[in-house]
Amino acid sequence: MALSRQYRVSIDWENNARGFWSYLQNPRPLTDLTVKLTHLRDYDFIYLTDNEITELQEMPFWNHGPTHAPNSLIIVEMETADNV
Repeated sequence: MALSRQYRVSIDWENNARGFWSYLQNPRPLTDLTVKLTHLRDYDFIYLTDNEITELQEMPFWNHGPTHAPNSLIIVEMETADNV
């Protein structure tokens, strides 16, 4: 059984993403992911799985930023023995 990849996620400060963050203030439905994102602050980061990344990318206003920073978060795949 393959393990799910892990991703380190932080705020992209070049994208103010007002719509995305406004959506998270009153998320419908409330999920584990929206709770994690609501607690993401300043220069912190969180770890997400493949499924959470998919859920994130399907959220309203996900890619409504400027051309140079279309997404409100920076996602970096963590290194594992399989991708080093």
